[in-house]
Amino acid sequence: MLEVDTADFARSGASAIRGVTNLPDNTELVVSAEEPGDFGDSYSVSGTVRSGRFGGESASGDAAVPEGVYLIEVTMVSPGSQPEDVQSVIGESGERLTGKLVKKGNHGATVIARTKVLVGSKAVAEAASLKRATERRAALQRILAGLDRLERAGRAALHAFTPECMARMRVDHSSLKNIAGELSQMVLPLPGVFDLRYAASILQSCVSCADGFMDSCDDGRSKLRGAAAAIAAGKLR
Repeated sequence: MLEVDTADFARSGASAIRGVTNLPDNTELVVSAEEPGDFGDSYSVSGTVRSGRFGGESASGDAAVPEGVYLIEVTMVSPGSQPEDVQSVIGESGERLTGKLVKKGNHGATVIARTKVLVGSKAVAEAASLKRATERRAALQRILAGLDRLERAGRAALHAFTPECMARMRVDHSSLKNIAGELSQMVLPLPGVFDLRYAASILQSCVSCADGFMDSCDDGRSKLRGAAAAIAAGKLR
């Protein structure tokens, strides 16, 4: 049994996910709450069962969970990674686990519970989650367009150590620094973020005044294509 205290999650406004279970004490769990789709908020904690209860604070600490729709998942860590006293109860491969929440896999049996929680009324929660997802996708598309312009300009520019080129390079490097700073605030699982971060880094050579810039432009173009495909394929809900 794994039951999330959904009322506490929705009511408290704290990024804590708690619940009850009949798994033995010291069982290690991973608990997450994510908005539907690929562009929403997500919270994740590690938890240990104590006296039939589990829970913990997410990396955001006491930050309030904004209104929205959340899919909560509680997963028991694979049996082989559990403490010995837990394995003595559930079995080395989880073979003594029973119930509808038990899932068998390559690393033995585990227990997974999923539930949906609305923070706020249904209409407000759904609108809030969709708004956040839409804004994040738009932000990534804006950054993608900015990096695309820099890559094209770098490819077309005359690369030589002239005052004109050095002035252009300072401006372009400042733009790349600002973009990198914005990307650093975004959670990596968001579609395309990794490729955009990588592109922002390597395009510094593409927009430089030194020789050998073309390889960086080509590498950046490849990463930008990957980011564009990931952002376009990502689901808002």
